[in-house]
Amino acid sequence: MERYKNGFLLLGRILFSMIFAFGAMEHLGKVNAMAAYAASAGVPFPKLAIIVTGLMLLVGSVSILLGWKISYGAIILILFLVPVTYQVHFLGMLHATDPGVKQMQMLNLLKNIGLIGGAIYIGFLGAGKYSIDKK
Repeated sequence: MERYKNGFLLLGRILFSMIFAFGAMEHLGKVNAMAAYAASAGVPFPKLAIIVTGLMLLVGSVSILLGWKISYGAIILILFLVPVTYQVHFLGMLHATDPGVKQMQMLNLLKNIGLIGGAIYIGFLGAGKYSIDKK
C-alpha cells in the first residue's frame, strides 16, 4: 500500500474537496436563495454570511484540491463547518417538528461531523507528493 500512498492521497483530496467546491458554487451562484435559508435558520446578516462562507468554501476546496497550504485550507473549512453544523443542523434538528426534516438535519449534522474529522486529518497528514507543496 505504501507505494500507492501519494496517489490515494491525491484521490482523497479530490473527493473531499468536491463537496466544498459544489457548496461554493451553490453559495456564490444562488446568494438570495441561500440567504433566505440561512435567515430561516437564524443566521445573522444572512446575505453577507452566504457570500463570506461561499468564499471560504471556494478557498478551502481549492487549497485542498491543489495541495497548496493544505493546513490553512483545512482550517478554513473547519471554521465554516463548526458554526454551520451547530446553527443550521444541530439547532435545526432540535427545533424541527416534521420527522423527515428532523432526520435530514440529523444526517447533515453527522455528515458535517465526519467532514470536520476529515479536515482535521487532512490538515495534519498533508497533501502528499502530488501537490503544489509536495509534502
